[in-house]
Amino acid sequence: MTERHTLGADRTAIFIDGWNFAKATYEGLGIRVDFKRLLATLCAGRSLLRATYYIGEWTDESYALMATLRRARVVDAARHRRTRRRASASACSSRASSAC
Repeated sequence: MTERHTLGADRTAIFIDGWNFAKATYEGLGIRVDFKRLLATLCAGRSLLRATYYIGEWTDESYALMATLRRARVVDAARHRRTRRRASASACSSRASSAC
């Protein structure tokens, strides 16, 4: 490895999706985050090149798209569960053992 490439390995850039991060930490776990400590942990001795905490802008159109995607995901998950149950039931009925 060249020395130039080795030097690049010691730099860190951190990008945090603020909306998901807040949902997981503040709302999901009920904890507050010390960002200075978080950055120090994520860098682990490497130099911090950049840290960005970004939040996307929500519009009426993006909310509608999210609702559509969420409905589609729920429908797909229900179909997947039914398909798995049918496959499991047919596998059990075709076996002679009573392990099912």
